[in-house]
Amino acid sequence: MAEKATVAVIGCGGVAGYAHLPALVKMDNVQLVGVCDIDAAKAKEKADRFGGKVYTDYRKMLAELKPQRVHVLTPESVHVAPALDALKSGADVLIEKPLAESVASCRKLTGAANGERLIGIDYNYRFIPVMEKAHEVVRDGGIGDLLGISLACHNFCWHHCLDLSRWLAGPVTRVRATEGRKAQADPGAPLRAFPSHHPTVMLGHPMVASAQLEHEHGAITHITTTSQFDLQDLMFEMRLIGTHGWLRIDQVRIEDVVGRLRRFRTRHEEGGVTPASNGELIEFYPASRGGLPISFSASIRAFHRAADSRLAAPTSAEYGAEIVAIETAARKAVDEGRAVKLSEVM
Repeated sequence: MAEKATVAVIGCGGVAGYAHLPALVKMDNVQLVGVCDIDAAKAKEKADRFGGKVYTDYRKMLAELKPQRVHVLTPESVHVAPALDALKSGADVLIEKPLAESVASCRKLTGAANGERLIGIDYNYRFIPVMEKAHEVVRDGGIGDLLGISLACHNFCWHHCLDLSRWLAGPVTRVRATEGRKAQADPGAPLRAFPSHHPTVMLGHPMVASAQLEHEHGAITHITTTSQFDLQDLMFEMRLIGTHGWLRIDQVRIEDVVGRLRRFRTRHEEGGVTPASNGELIEFYPASRGGLPISFSASIRAFHRAADSRLAAPTSAEYGAEIVAIETAARKAVDEGRAVKLSEVM
């Protein structure tokens, strides 16, 4: 049996206890050896539940344990230093999304692995079962060439929906964005729907905002994001429009993310009508059913499989920087009232 890779976790907040640590202790190719948080009580609580030695100084943990892989689960504004230090110690690094709080910070991580170590960004929504299947259908030409994406999401899912759009439709070249206003607030007070990365962006005041992404090969994505949705009912819904039909993705809820996928075919002949108004249900059989942790578990396993095989991680630091640039362009588009080329913020 192959020797297990040693893993340490930096940051013992919610996503560590909810997703990463439960996934790690169920894997047979890794061994959790250390957990670190500046709050000693948080680190101890996670160690009591999942194992590993407790630290409050991640540099000391890296020096003493020399883990082969490190998960960086700190707030995005403090991703860079622990990730760079982990890489310098010889570890492969998985970083929670977004990669960092700014494009400038992202640049410090792009290229930092120097082809010797892996950096992965944990965009776990692409491992939601219905998204895996939808990507397969699009990749295999099941709706012809992809022309556009229409997407509605809770603010909680905003970062992820940028990733899903880029993953499905390819590189983004230009971004437009507008935002709504607070309910029952001063009508002259703008609601900052696309500020610098901060948890309140996703979980804050009721709001609505819209972004349009222009993709390199001509597709267009339109995203409407709001905190008015109930995550128990809807995380996101998506329509993928192709030259020979379209896909509808729905029933993705935080307690059951498996989702439903339907294909609608389009007839182009004169007088034709779109058949099957309810769509063709595309069957798929995920290995797991349940809430959001199943997507984390799949994405974390994928990173460690890549590390075992010394293959590229599912998402790189360069890719993570591109997603942060798209969000930065959206904020700039709102502030300046114009379309923003991605090259302006990269």
